[in-house]
Amino acid sequence: MSHSLNIMPIMGGMETREKVDLLNNVGETCDSGPVCVLSDLQEGSYVGADILMIEVDIPCPGHAFLVREDIEKLPGISDVAFQSPNIFSVTYNPSLIGPDDILKVEIFKNYKAVIK
Repeated sequence: MSHSLNIMPIMGGMETREKVDLLNNVGETCDSGPVCVLSDLQEGSYVGADILMIEVDIPCPGHAFLVREDIEKLPGISDVAFQSPNIFSVTYNPSLIGPDDILKVEIFKNYKAVIK
């Protein structure tokens, strides 16, 4: 019972299937060693997430929030991190969205994006 109470806040936005996948894969891909601890996971994340590195032709780092905002609206995105001057690290659920879908966001019509 205590495991459910500790895990539920992390699983807040997850579908039931994803919750089962998380519980079945605990310890397989975590940084803390053979046993995955809850601190390894961010809210809304799950074990098995993919990371996509995108280089975006933004005029300056000040435009990063526009790119991040558009990507975060997509289903299956759990994190978007910016690395100056123009690199974005996108953590996503590959069962919900893929790289081609991510590159179709509106902002990339104005600022060219390529996968690194």
